[in-house]
Amino acid sequence: MRGEMLGVFLLALMIFSFSVSLIPLSYLSYGSSGEIVRFGKRDIEIYMDFGILELSETNESEPYALIRGSISSEEGRVEGSIGSVSLFIPEGWKGLIRVTMGSGIVILNDIQVEELNVKMRLGFVQGEMVVLKGVLMDIGTGAVSLMLRVKEGSGVIVKLDCDRSYLRYDGESFRGKSVEMTLWEGNPQLQVEIRAKVAELNIIRMKG
Repeated sequence: MRGEMLGVFLLALMIFSFSVSLIPLSYLSYGSSGEIVRFGKRDIEIYMDFGILELSETNESEPYALIRGSISSEEGRVEGSIGSVSLFIPEGWKGLIRVTMGSGIVILNDIQVEELNVKMRLGFVQGEMVVLKGVLMDIGTGAVSLMLRVKEGSGVIVKLDCDRSYLRYDGESFRGKSVEMTLWEGNPQLQVEIRAKVAELNIIRMKG
């Protein structure tokens, strides 16, 4: 099963890499210094036809982003056709991050968020995060590889709707097309829902 899932992940990456190769690098503007966007205490919305989004932590008190490419921002909303967004989230920030892309890559660099929603027709989501309220990912023809940490005492309701899914927690593992279960009883009750071609999800309950 692990070999099959690796093959599907590689196929998804090959398809996406081919798509990237068709787009001139000037549209992504990696060589430019970019524009800084500050969000204050508002929820964050990101809309792109094609893009690369990277989420990381920051020591600053409010979230901000570095945007490049054919995208612009206004009142907590980033939108455009093609570009890259580096989004920085302070620990303890409370709010919703909503991401909508036609095709893209989302990288989660061990961040902590209250709520994250990601929707793409074709794409790849990979990384680690702490979630306080809920995660919803609808990737369509794409793949998710996620390590999710939740605070001790929290309950987690998991729904996976995939052609292939692999769930790990507490030394247990479940494989199949669809998975729907409550992992732990507790408060708050976190919602984790993933719809994708293939998903690999590792959920860890933190101590302390």
